[in-house]
Amino acid sequence: MSNPTLKKGSKGDSVRYLQTLLNIKGFNLSCDGIFGNSTESAIRTWQKNIGLKVDGIAGAITWDSLLPPSSDSNKNPLEQFDGLITTFSLRQDGEKNISKDFKVKEFRSKCGANEIKIDTIFIKNKLQKIRDKFGKTIINSGYRTKSHNTQIGGSPNSRHMISDAFDISIPNVKLIDIAKYAEEIDIKCIIVYNKSNFVHLDNRPTKYFFYNDEKKQVQTFKS
Repeated sequence: MSNPTLKKGSKGDSVRYLQTLLNIKGFNLSCDGIFGNSTESAIRTWQKNIGLKVDGIAGAITWDSLLPPSSDSNKNPLEQFDGLITTFSLRQDGEKNISKDFKVKEFRSKCGANEIKIDTIFIKNKLQKIRDKFGKTIINSGYRTKSHNTQIGGSPNSRHMISDAFDISIPNVKLIDIAKYAEEIDIKCIIVYNKSNFVHLDNRPTKYFFYNDEKKQVQTFKS
């Protein structure tokens, strides 16, 4: 199917995918899945820069100008987003930096697979801010192969398998303080696992805050 026409007021994964493409082109949008003023402004700037009609709407021509050459228009937006995930080799790339302080090997699947898929944009825009704020941030779980996710009893729809979910802990920092700061920097999915002593973060576009050990949904961690 073709990519949907998006404009101010649109919401969902297609918008998040559009925002990701714009960030690859040099913009600095929050990939929140909401087509607001900043996304419209970025579209207008992009259209003007490459000589398209400036209307702030992501129609077929604007999509074509943003998509990588290999993109398949028959894929749905989440599948296309997965195509933007960077694939690394643990053996060849393990010591490479993704951001100032995070290395590729920190996000490997715990089963020992050589392939590592990583949402590098989330790491650069979100996880690096957490490490800047608190210091050493331990990645308890990053990418998971499908087989490893099944082996450990992970959700069959776990976002760890599409590489934009991260379970983290920070020595001598309370989980609630990590959650509060993650909310402050506009991370939409935050789950505090008190018993297991980690915070789950992922890049879904809709708000999902939980104290999972108590199965308690909350509106904010800041209170």
